[in-house]
Amino acid sequence: MISKQDEAKARRERDIFSAFVIDANLDVQADSISSEPPFSGKTDIRCLVAGQRHYFELTEIVDPGLAENHSLARDGCSRGGFYSGDIPLIKAFRDKAEKSYETTDGRLELLAYYDKQESDPYPLEPSVQEELFAIAGRMLRAGWHRLWVYDCHSKRLCLRFVSRSTC
Repeated sequence: MISKQDEAKARRERDIFSAFVIDANLDVQADSISSEPPFSGKTDIRCLVAGQRHYFELTEIVDPGLAENHSLARDGCSRGGFYSGDIPLIKAFRDKAEKSYETTDGRLELLAYYDKQESDPYPLEPSVQEELFAIAGRMLRAGWHRLWVYDCHSKRLCLRFVSRSTC
């Protein structure tokens, strides 16, 4: 049985995913979008993209201190403070790279998104960019189809990595 908290999380993920689909101009069949049960070993979202099955794993990019501040605010709005943009981005990719997912009949994609914090408007530091690109390269070689970084606030795609086998 799925808890109310898990259902709320799944609904929020579908909302974020639906906004992303529009901004990424993906040919997703709207009525094919569904959530997978938490802790099932499956990705968060499955759907049809241009008629083919795709599996999307979602992860929020957020500084832990900012996330805690956000969760403590009664109205759901953060009160601000200092936070890192680079470390959570690397952590989001690294954490997902270490996991495996059931995707026997479709393509695996990552949607890393900013929600509680906005994306950094400045270019990534060279060392951060190098580490991110190395992790992304390993993920793509391991079978991930595409990796996306999306900002929910500005409704823009920040980064996209695509497997060479699908270019």
